[in-house]
This record gives sequence, structure tokens and C-alpha cells, in this order.
Amino acid sequence: AHADGRHAGDALDAIGQHVAARAWYDRALTVRPGEPAVVIGKAASWLAEGNLDAAGQLLEPLPLQLGDAPLLQFQVSYLLDRRRFGDAVQALTAAMTAPHFELDGWTSAYYPVLGWAQRWAGDEKSAQKTFAEGKQKLEALRAARNDNGYITSNLAHIEAGLGNADAAEREADHSLQLGGDDHYHRAQMRLNRVVAQALTGRKDRALTALEVEMKQPIAIYAGDLRWSPYWDKIRDDPRFQKVLADA
Repeated sequence: AHADGRHAGDALDAIGQHVAARAWYDRALTVRPGEPAVVIGKAASWLAEGNLDAAGQLLEPLPLQLGDAPLLQFQVSYLLDRRRFGDAVQALTAAMTAPHFELDGWTSAYYPVLGWAQRWAGDEKSAQKTFAEGKQKLEALRAARNDNGYITSNLAHIEAGLGNADAAEREADHSLQLGGDDHYHRAQMRLNRVVAQALTGRKDRALTALEVEMKQPIAIYAGDLRWSPYWDKIRDDPRFQKVLADA
């Protein structure tokens, strides 16, 4: 019942049914109180709605899930939304220097997120080093294994960090081709593509893509648009403000 509750919650949350998702997470938590995966799932549903305080009440007491990439990424997303860039850098650095760390499709996201968090924290020298190392390591990883789009979309965000707008867009387009037919997976690749365009500062293209994205069955969450620093380069544009108001 516990696993079913969590998976039902995750499935509902993915399609934007956040209130219904929380009912399933609560059922799972009655069976396994404090289970990190369920607590973080529930917090993610609050984050999606833009309720940072409700998410924080669940996330703040929880230790960093250094050995579980999807869970740690939610914890780091919360820190970024809070603009706690130094804490996000510390969390990712701890995960990447842990004894059993292994670079794979999931953990490949640590490089671009760390690089951008370092830049937002004002540590440009470290950001450049992270982006350069990440590009080298992720290209090698992609050459060595079958990529379903995640490694390539992470490379897009690294290229954006290095200031290579054309390469960022090319990698983002390529990630969509690799993404296959799964709706949720493709939605993730499309989101990553819009983010890559926003990060390069190509405002008009990013905003046009964002407007298209919001008409999709699985749209970008309102909380993501409201709080995530990834949108900061286009945040002040009236078109972005309209998308946010309609989300």
C-alpha cells in the first residue's frame, strides 16, 4: 500500500493533479511515516503550486539524500527557488565528492545545476570550471552509453553556461529526438529545451517556445515559473508575466 500510494502520488503529480497527489502521499505516510521519497514527493507537489513555505516545512528537517539523484534534485530545486545558492552548491558538492558517487544519466544533471548555482552565487571562476569539466565528462558519458535525452539536455544547459547559444539550442533539439514517445519524458525534454533558450538570453525564442509549451497537456508548473532562477533572464518581459498569470 505504501509503494502504491507513493507511485499513485507521483503519477498524479506529474500530470498536474497536485491536490489529489497529496492525498495519496498522505496515505503512504500513514504506513511509513517520514519516508524521504514520500515526503519529498509531497513537498514537490507544493513546490509545483508555488507554495514554498509548505514545501519548506517538509524539506527543511530532512537530511540531504546524497545517494538518490532524483530526490536530491528536488531538494536542490527548493534551495534554488529560495535563492539559497550557497546551500545548493554545498549539497551538490557533497553528493559529487561522496565515496560511492557514480556519473550516470541521473547524476549528469549535477554538473549544469552546480555551474549555474555557482554563477548565481557570484563565484564565476568555479562556474566556468564546472561547466568546462561537465562538458568533457558528459560528452564522454554520452559516447559510452545509450542516452535517452537526459545527458544531452544537461549538455544543453552546460553550453548555455559557457555562452554557446547555438550549441545549447542544437543539443536541446537533439535531446528531443532522443526522448522517444513517452509523453512525460518528452514533456521533460521540452521543458529543458525552453530553459536552455531562457538561459542563453534568447528572449523572443524562449518566450515563443514557453507560450507553446503552456498549451501542452503536461504544462510547466506555476511554481516553477514563479520561483525558479532559471527564468530570471526573461522574467521581466510582459509576455512572461502573462504566461505566469495564466498558469
